[in-house]
Amino acid sequence: MEKTADAVVIGGGIMGASVAHFLAKKRFGKVVLLEKQHLASASTGSSAGNIRTSYSNPLTIKLALRALEMFENDRDELGGDSGFRQIGMMVLMEESNLDAGMHVLSQETKIDTGSRRVSTEEIKELAPQFDLVRTVGGPGQASKQAPWG
Repeated sequence: MEKTADAVVIGGGIMGASVAHFLAKKRFGKVVLLEKQHLASASTGSSAGNIRTSYSNPLTIKLALRALEMFENDRDELGGDSGFRQIGMMVLMEESNLDAGMHVLSQETKIDTGSRRVSTEEIKELAPQFDLVRTVGGPGQASKQAPWG
């Protein structure tokens, strides 16, 4: 184990690994990452690993867009193929959640994430297997490469 370092990052989840990666990329000096178990041993290892922009505040949306840009350019930004594939996303809303969903969609629209509202009819075309009995057609988020985006 190293005895000295210019930076010591504690925790080998996505946050710690990311901090260590970018410190090293900026040539900060000797960077040591400490993890008591193994990389991604806690919540990061159980994550579905999606990248989305559907958040209720502009700063988080902008951070998510930056993450998307990094994964789209993973070879240059991250040093290799991350396996990232854009497949899109759709959020279905019941009437009770529609106001909150429309707030999120309005924030995304202001920042031009490519998200848009989809109708119940469009959802039926895209995903005929979905049970839409209580769905009112909600803010659907779709990546710019998805067929509904």
